[in-house]
Amino acid sequence: MLRFVWGVLLVVILGAAYVLTRPRDSGVEFKPKSSAELEQLMQGAFVAARPAMLQLKSLQVSADDRFYYSRQGTASGFLISPDGFALTAYHAVVGVDKLEVLTTKQELLPAKVIGWDESRDLALIQVLAKRRLEFLKVDTTSEAKINDPIVEIGNSGNDFIQPRYGAIQGYIQNLELLIPTKVMLSNVPIHPGDSGGAVVNFAGEAIGIGIGYAQDAKGRVSYLVPFFGLAPWLEQLKTGAKLNIPGLGLRVSQNNTRGMDVDYIQKNSPADQAGLKLGHQSQLLLLELDGQKLETLRDFHRIVRSKKIGESIQLLLLQNNKEISLNLRIE
Repeated sequence: MLRFVWGVLLVVILGAAYVLTRPRDSGVEFKPKSSAELEQLMQGAFVAARPAMLQLKSLQVSADDRFYYSRQGTASGFLISPDGFALTAYHAVVGVDKLEVLTTKQELLPAKVIGWDESRDLALIQVLAKRRLEFLKVDTTSEAKINDPIVEIGNSGNDFIQPRYGAIQGYIQNLELLIPTKVMLSNVPIHPGDSGGAVVNFAGEAIGIGIGYAQDAKGRVSYLVPFFGLAPWLEQLKTGAKLNIPGLGLRVSQNNTRGMDVDYIQKNSPADQAGLKLGHQSQLLLLELDGQKLETLRDFHRIVRSKKIGESIQLLLLQNNKEISLNLRIE
């Protein structure tokens, strides 16, 4: 997972939404196996899948009124076709200026983003290689069951394409928190750098992708996007589809006193085109949306996601003790 966006896990979708308090119960009891049992069950699947895995290396360049900044990130991904199509997490590639991948053969290859789906936090990239590449079969017809063993393959810490063993704990779908698809819950111990890694089943096929983790009422939980039923969606992404959820091009975080801190303004977004700037020493606060005060990240996401792409929204901001009122178009 990109180290510079991990602290704002799933920026455009999740924010604080994944710090869940609701039960994970799905009618089936989760019976955890030991780490040794899971490794014994799934080691063969990991070994078979590993040649299709990738380490993503990215560079993002940004600027304010005084300085240019460059940020490097590491994430995970995996090939799904011999001609270089690969899947990763959308938040791992959004806004990057340069993208390369490292294969298990130690080839550093250029890559480009082809399409994405913000709501599922998934992106399709294409690796530019002069040879046919090893790839992993994607299973879109089988829905994983609770207690099914899995392995997520990623690049956290100093690891290079290594396994994280676990099992499916349940599913969650919470439209209020802007998760329009089911998300698998698991006890796979993923960390920064693992986002975008393949979730592989006992048959050695990709059934999902790792996107993040959080603490909920029952402890630490990892989040995986399932591929069940997504075959038409994958074909759509290959044609370059860019499926966006309503947004302003702003990344915000909780301010302890008033409103939301604006931490990032996406290039060419409505906010950027309106002339909003982040100064090196001047804080930019978002106070209201459509006249509604913002007290939590949930408020921000709820109001923005209630809009349709193309509609307008009124912003009230504060910078250098001066209030700024803007009318922006949702994109």
